[in-house]
Amino acid sequence: MEAAVAMILLASILGFFVDLNGGSIDFSDRELRIVVTDLMDGDPQPYGLQGIQRNSLVMITHQGAVGIDTGDVIAFHIGTDGAPIVYRMVSSDPDHGIVTVKGDALSFTDTIPMDSVIGKVVGTSRPAGELALFVKSEYPLLASEVLAIVVLYHFITVSFEREDRRLRK
Repeated sequence: MEAAVAMILLASILGFFVDLNGGSIDFSDRELRIVVTDLMDGDPQPYGLQGIQRNSLVMITHQGAVGIDTGDVIAFHIGTDGAPIVYRMVSSDPDHGIVTVKGDALSFTDTIPMDSVIGKVVGTSRPAGELALFVKSEYPLLASEVLAIVVLYHFITVSFEREDRRLRK
């Protein structure tokens, strides 16, 4: 019974990510990240991909600046360190090699070099992000430790009860 539940859960998770990936099982040009700020959780936008709430899981395509359009949510690096930043592209100037970006919750824009663009965000899920953060937290480890103690206590108790019955006979 547990194996069937585990298989259904695994199939559901795989189905979710395949759906997020546009129906493809090839994830070689994709990256999953968790948005840790609420800079993209602003007013509704007139674009397909709306604002992104804090702790949402996002899927980023690795395509650089190729094929990105005004209104796309893109991921880019500033410098060489740190996680990618996710903002909406406001405009681009290929002649000067720059892209203007803005967080939906911000009132100002910023300009970045086109070669710092990783790609665009093609899907988001807040529940999946919350689940990933929970799994990364200390709570599952703590729960597994408590479960191990309970199981160990049960086996010790059962062993003593069996030994006690054996000695009484």
